[in-house]
Amino acid sequence: MKKTLLLFGILLTASLLVRSQCILFSDNFESGTYSSPWVNGSGSYNYNIVSASPADGVYNFQLVSLSSNTFYSGAQATFTASQPGYVSWWVRTSTTTLANAYFVLGDADISSNNGILFCYISSSGNLRFFASSGYDYPALPNTWYHVEARNINWISRTMDLYVNGSQVQSNWPFRSTTTTAVDQVHLFSLSAATMEYDDIVIGSTPLVISPSQTNTDCYGDSTGSAGISVSGGTGSFQYLWSPTGDTTATLTALAAGNYQCTVTDQNGCTATQSFTISEPPLIQTMIDTSICPGSVFSVGVHQYSVTGLYADTLTSSTACDSIVITDLTVEAAPDITTQLVMNVITANQSGAQYQWLDCDQAYAILPGETGQSLTALTEGNYAVEVTLGQCPDTSNCVNVTFTGIDQQETGRITIFPNPGHGLFLLRGLPDKCILIVRDMAGSLIMRTEPDHNDFLMDLVHLPDGVYILKVESNALERYYRIVKTNNEK
Repeated sequence: MKKTLLLFGILLTASLLVRSQCILFSDNFESGTYSSPWVNGSGSYNYNIVSASPADGVYNFQLVSLSSNTFYSGAQATFTASQPGYVSWWVRTSTTTLANAYFVLGDADISSNNGILFCYISSSGNLRFFASSGYDYPALPNTWYHVEARNINWISRTMDLYVNGSQVQSNWPFRSTTTTAVDQVHLFSLSAATMEYDDIVIGSTPLVISPSQTNTDCYGDSTGSAGISVSGGTGSFQYLWSPTGDTTATLTALAAGNYQCTVTDQNGCTATQSFTISEPPLIQTMIDTSICPGSVFSVGVHQYSVTGLYADTLTSSTACDSIVITDLTVEAAPDITTQLVMNVITANQSGAQYQWLDCDQAYAILPGETGQSLTALTEGNYAVEVTLGQCPDTSNCVNVTFTGIDQQETGRITIFPNPGHGLFLLRGLPDKCILIVRDMAGSLIMRTEPDHNDFLMDLVHLPDGVYILKVESNALERYYRIVKTNNEK
């Protein structure tokens, strides 16, 4: 597991505490070596850095007492004399039936005054603190214990004792009545035992930060906040926020982002708390739609009728901005013009959907008439609804008449016999005329230019039915209905 020095603080999530302190002496043994400022005493010991199961990190210190030893004969470290406000260490031992795993903090006269903090594993199975009297905390072999001396008061010469985060003694007295500062720590055993230590820290009273924060209400706004309350430390506190540069305990009107507050106490000890202010996601809706010419598309209070890309800002149910992006296409209008050839009406728009209508019957639908062309079988007025894509439109009404078609004689032109069996005699044709015969579907059957005013028209090969004859010249254009009844001559 990752080692975290109290020197730099323990950064936790926003719901937990943050500790930091000024360090006089510390060793977490993560260098993997046993070296200065540690020195060996006069006793019979093995000094090892091991990694089997540390209290924290990768390595810890193992002190193996090979036989019965004397006080202050094991590992010791010396540091600058001072009056620390905080001490902590981890300890475990292979046996709780012999006196071992001593931790003693004091000055140069420690061998005579026994320092200010005197702790060890007793032969009665306890973690024992001793001053003018003793306090026992039950201990098990091969079990790590985290020991702390907090709130060390050099005026009242007392401290509060904690084991595994819980206070076990308050106002615990210094063992030495004469020590005014400490500059050394001793680890030793009076019996043969294997002892282990980890994360030894001697320093000032930790700063304890309790953070709080609120995230922004909406995407892109500045309604977040971050703040800290501080306990521990010494004297008054100074605050410095990054990246804003503010010097108060609480920040408001924050946008989403990362922020950090560094607290400094009167002794120059610091603790740092980081915050990440988050924001809800952007509320954005994409609309890809199309409308027909003359129509409008509405977004909120806005209406659009031209092809384009539009952005509107609305208010969501959470009172946040909601962005609506509209990609609007105005479809092409269908061509609703038509052509009339005899009795056949054709819509000029191709590739569309068609529905033919009877204008004389209040634009009633002509059942089954959904092609591009309509062959009118009766005189009347007709229109077509043309739908191109999703856009419908209706043509003007077209008048279809059969002028002269039912007459066997119109002016000088006569047709005999009509109805007939296939040979029709046409008399009184104008000079240089053209004869065009179509079936009722509008398909061309015959086109000829007779040399005389009389012409025998042969339709014997055609099936029985009704055919339309168009007589066209510079002076006239007339239509006639020809009825062929059978194939007999």
